[in-house]
Amino acid sequence: MPSRKRASSSSLSPPPTSEPEPKKSRTSSRSKSKPQTRHEPTDEFQQVTLPSFVDRWKVGDMGYGGDVYYQPDFIEAEEAQGWYDELLNLDTYQPTLKLYGRTFPQSRQIAAYSTVPDATLSYSGSEITMHYPFPPILETIRKQLEEELGVRFNHCMLNRYDDGSVYIGKHSDNLNNLVIASISLGAERRFIMSPRLPSKAGKQTMPTKEVEEELEARKNISWM
Repeated sequence: MPSRKRASSSSLSPPPTSEPEPKKSRTSSRSKSKPQTRHEPTDEFQQVTLPSFVDRWKVGDMGYGGDVYYQPDFIEAEEAQGWYDELLNLDTYQPTLKLYGRTFPQSRQIAAYSTVPDATLSYSGSEITMHYPFPPILETIRKQLEEELGVRFNHCMLNRYDDGSVYIGKHSDNLNNLVIASISLGAERRFIMSPRLPSKAGKQTMPTKEVEEELEARKNISWM
């Protein structure tokens, strides 16, 4: 069964057809649809700085002050299949979302975990169930990511995509300096990123032609 899970809080995936896309507010940078956690990461400011990772996997100059790193083969295929099989055994559910006076089930199955008790997560009018502690498989993935990136992670959102019609709509995360590690297992799918600028943003840099060509060569990452 084609599926995709991410060891992260959230991410982008195409194209919006089944779940309505929340409108942006003109008066606030926050939106009810954006995930909000009440437990900050252990470090107030975090960046991926390990030279062994940055020098090899950074995707050129993306502009807009954001850094993107892409590692196509984070683990071997056999280990990836093992992770996939174990994650499929974790309990998932479909939250009920509330947008613009409508109530409907989210298209994808999810499961959320935290390394600290009593953590909370909410988006689109839904309070998400947060499990504690991490199950062994997620603890294994977390430790491997932290060793590779030099960044500590305190929660995980699993997204299960049963086929190509199930996806996560366009969104953004509102915590400053947030490092998101996204792991994709199962069938490939395109990962779309787009800049989110302040309403009074000054002149912004754009990705260079070389970076755009690099992204195009990787096929499953798009910058729009």
